[in-house]
Amino acid sequence: MLLSTMRYAKTTGSRRTQDFDFRILRVRDTIGFSCQNGCASLLDFLNAESEYRTVQISYVNLMGSYLTAASQLNFAVGREVIP
Repeated sequence: MLLSTMRYAKTTGSRRTQDFDFRILRVRDTIGFSCQNGCASLLDFLNAESEYRTVQISYVNLMGSYLTAASQLNFAVGREVIP
Protein backbone atom coordinates (compact mmCIF):
# COMPACT_ATOMS: atom_id res chain seq x y z
CA MET A 1 0.00 0.00 0.00
CA LEU A 2 2.83 2.40 0.84
CA LEU A 3 4.46 1.72 -2.51
CA SER A 4 1.28 2.45 -4.44
CA THR A 5 0.72 5.60 -2.39
CA MET A 6 4.23 6.85 -3.15
CA ARG A 7 3.83 6.12 -6.87
CA TYR A 8 0.50 7.92 -6.93
CA ALA A 9 1.99 10.91 -5.12
CA LYS A 10 4.89 11.05 -7.55
CA THR A 11 2.77 10.95 -10.70
CA THR A 12 0.14 13.33 -9.33
CA GLY A 13 2.81 15.67 -8.01
CA SER A 14 4.65 15.83 -11.31
CA ARG A 15 1.43 16.57 -13.22
CA ARG A 16 0.51 19.32 -10.79
CA THR A 17 4.04 20.68 -10.80
CA GLN A 18 4.13 20.88 -14.60
CA ASP A 19 0.84 22.78 -14.63
CA PHE A 20 1.98 25.08 -11.84
CA ASP A 21 5.34 25.67 -13.50
CA PHE A 22 3.55 26.66 -16.70
CA ARG A 23 1.35 29.13 -14.83
CA ILE A 24 4.22 30.68 -12.87
CA LEU A 25 6.20 31.07 -16.10
CA ARG A 26 3.24 32.78 -17.73
CA VAL A 27 2.94 35.21 -14.81
CA ARG A 28 6.66 35.96 -14.91
CA ASP A 29 6.57 36.56 -18.66
CA THR A 30 3.47 38.76 -18.36
CA ILE A 31 5.11 40.90 -15.68
CA GLY A 32 8.27 41.10 -17.80
CA PHE A 33 6.24 42.26 -20.79
CA SER A 34 4.39 44.81 -18.65
CA CYS A 35 7.65 46.10 -17.24
CA GLN A 36 9.15 46.53 -20.71
CA ASN A 37 6.10 48.48 -21.84
CA GLY A 38 5.95 50.69 -18.75
CA CYS A 39 2.81 49.18 -17.19
CA ALA A 40 4.58 47.55 -14.25
CA SER A 41 7.43 48.72 -12.10
CA LEU A 42 10.84 47.15 -11.90
CA LEU A 43 10.00 46.11 -8.35
CA ASP A 44 7.02 44.08 -9.61
CA PHE A 45 9.26 42.34 -12.12
CA LEU A 46 11.91 41.56 -9.50
CA ASN A 47 9.25 40.21 -7.15
CA ALA A 48 7.94 37.93 -9.92
CA GLU A 49 11.48 36.69 -10.62
CA SER A 50 12.04 36.05 -6.92
CA GLU A 51 8.79 34.09 -6.60
CA TYR A 52 9.65 32.07 -9.70
CA ARG A 53 13.02 31.09 -8.26
CA THR A 54 11.40 30.27 -4.91
CA VAL A 55 9.00 27.89 -6.68
CA GLN A 56 11.90 26.24 -8.52
CA ILE A 57 13.85 25.76 -5.27
CA SER A 58 10.76 24.37 -3.53
CA TYR A 59 10.32 21.83 -6.31
CA VAL A 60 13.94 20.71 -6.09
CA ASN A 61 13.59 20.37 -2.31
CA LEU A 62 10.39 18.36 -2.76
CA MET A 63 12.05 15.97 -5.19
CA GLY A 64 15.02 15.63 -2.83
CA SER A 65 12.67 14.73 0.02
CA TYR A 66 10.88 12.20 -2.17
CA LEU A 67 14.14 10.55 -3.21
CA THR A 68 15.36 10.47 0.39
CA ALA A 69 12.11 8.82 1.51
CA ALA A 70 12.34 6.30 -1.33
CA SER A 71 15.93 5.49 -0.40
CA GLN A 72 14.99 5.03 3.26
CA LEU A 73 12.12 2.74 2.26
CA ASN A 74 14.44 0.68 0.08
CA PHE A 75 16.89 0.42 2.97
CA ALA A 76 14.17 -0.58 5.43
CA VAL A 77 12.86 -3.31 3.14
CA GLY A 78 16.33 -4.55 2.30
CA ARG A 79 15.94 -4.43 -1.45
CA GLU A 80 15.10 -1.90 -4.12
CA VAL A 81 11.36 -1.41 -4.02
CA ILE A 82 11.32 2.01 -5.65
CA PRO A 83 13.79 2.35 -8.51
